[in-house]
Amino acid sequence: DSAAWAQEGAAAVGRHWVRDGHTAFDAWARLRQPVIAVLDGHALGGGLETALSCDVLIAADTATVALPEVKVGFFAAAGGVQKLSRHIGRKAAMEMILSGRKVGAAEAKELGIVNEVVPAAECFDRAMDKAREIAGNSPSSVKASMRVLAQLDELEQTLDGLLLSGPEL
Repeated sequence: DSAAWAQEGAAAVGRHWVRDGHTAFDAWARLRQPVIAVLDGHALGGGLETALSCDVLIAADTATVALPEVKVGFFAAAGGVQKLSRHIGRKAAMEMILSGRKVGAAEAKELGIVNEVVPAAECFDRAMDKAREIAGNSPSSVKASMRVLAQLDELEQTLDGLLLSGPEL
């Protein structure tokens, strides 16, 4: 709660948020079934970081996304910087991250942030249709595909870590 946070200080709260955020998002990545999310509104900061941890994103045509942390003196420390650059490429991510600019649903689809854009009234039905479509496939094939993709992500993160390491490694 906020009283406990006030006693810990801003730096400690930030460390907890980053650690706990990564822990939650990593747990989603280890799930044995796809995580399908609906973006029906604004996914800003932690909301976008959460959405980027999902496997399939269906956005309402009125949805917006952004990592606006730079506008208030922060950065997307719970994985937004890394996840966004992996989803849309470094140049596009760099512009969004450094500007904090909001992106509408149509542009989010063009960039590869969301899989599909539908009218707001249809987004939950479309997500359920997508879930049924995936569930109609071979469960072992879906699990194997997810496992391999997760392992590729882990390998990429490990390589990134090695590249960012100092000479002491």
